Amino acid sequence: MLIEEQRNFQVFPSIVPANEESEITIRAIDGRILFYDDITYDIQFIPSEESDVPIDDKLTLRGYELSRKTFSVRPQNGVIKIKYFFSDEQRWGIKISTQEYEKHENPLIAKIPTPIWQGIKKPPKDGVVLYIYSLYPDLYNKRVLRGNLHLHTNVSDGRESPVMAAARNRAAGLDFIAVTDHFLYDGGKAAREAFDFETDFKVLVGEEIHNTYVGNIHLVNIESSKSVNERFLSEPDVVDKEAMALESEVEIPEGVDKKEYLYRVWCYREAKKYGGLVIFPHPYWAIAHRYHVGPKMSMAILRNGLCDAFEVVGGPSEAKNNLQVALWSELRAEGKTIPVVGSTDGHTVLFKYFDSSSTYVFADGDDIKGAVLNGYSVAAEHQENTPVRLYGTFRLVRYARFLAEHYFPMHNDLCEASGNAITEYISGNKEMKPIVEALEKRVLDFEKRFFGRN
Repeated sequence: MLIEEQRNFQVFPSIVPANEESEITIRAIDGRILFYDDITYDIQFIPSEESDVPIDDKLTLRGYELSRKTFSVRPQNGVIKIKYFFSDEQRWGIKISTQEYEKHENPLIAKIPTPIWQGIKKPPKDGVVLYIYSLYPDLYNKRVLRGNLHLHTNVSDGRESPVMAAARNRAAGLDFIAVTDHFLYDGGKAAREAFDFETDFKVLVGEEIHNTYVGNIHLVNIESSKSVNERFLSEPDVVDKEAMALESEVEIPEGVDKKEYLYRVWCYREAKKYGGLVIFPHPYWAIAHRYHVGPKMSMAILRNGLCDAFEVVGGPSEAKNNLQVALWSELRAEGKTIPVVGSTDGHTVLFKYFDSSSTYVFADGDDIKGAVLNGYSVAAEHQENTPVRLYGTFRLVRYARFLAEHYFPMHNDLCEASGNAITEYISGNKEMKPIVEALEKRVLDFEKRFFGRN
């Protein structure tokens, strides 16, 4: 959730390279503090973690503030521009205040004795704190995208078409989705074809793999060159023979079903043969009064590399997500590193919580699959009336936390307008195409300004 007061300001860029000097441009749009060219503003840069000034000799609680430098700046045409050297990778507060604001206040305020009215004078004097983030080069040079890597449409058991699912997920603020219908691989192609306008929104093709129509195995396979389900459905006897032949080379972990484990090995190898991104989903999904995958099998899958990533949060069930996060934490304690994603496993965009989970990726360009495979992803859990919960490595989570509070709220507002226009366009109003393209450009332009990539 964005700190509401900060909607009254524009700070560009909000992401800067660490250990370099950068120029920051700040505009006051509205509110109790505006920028006037005829008064001086005091500005301080406050690092949140690693201080760039020494603490006082007595190590007092506010000892760093005693050494902090204050810059005096006058705006030009209502805009403040200031340069600073941003050390280390961290969030920075930019505190802006002034003692000269009275000349621009309503003169009647000074004549009103009521303390509440006198409090109107406090904001300019107390100041406002705006925020930016400095990053080391490997992360600074990556794009930030948010999406859903596991959802279903009416190609299988979902309610809406892939085209409508894509439009409504764009309106929910996502930058990409993977259409992963049961049994069928290329449901997402229809959405790609329908989005015949200039857009940066990505639709990935995929499938949820099952060992035939009533199969116990569930694996998400994204952007492979061929469908694994197609082999299961067209030649089940051949698949069974190939899977069981793996017994001679594969060690079966203690306490798991041999045939299920061999089938899982076969599924993973088959998907990787075609270049897919393989995600292990929802082990704690409850079906027939039991969990879908027991802890021994789940641990065997994750420990032995039978997936590329773990769907650590999936959908609105806090209890299920809690257990999956605990499972992942246990693996981390063992020293096992595995990328995480958040997905909805959604079957409709009409459900109140259809956007309850998502994945943040930090990608080289548009390479979403590569970002996950290389561990540049964070799982996000969006519960009602609760700040987003983020799971991943500490470095990525603290950066993602900044983005959740300062980037995505405004990004999502722009996406909502665009997604609504796309919905009208795909529903038959072809006159909306230039409007859609203008709104999509606005989303991309905001990204470029925020990350300093003009």
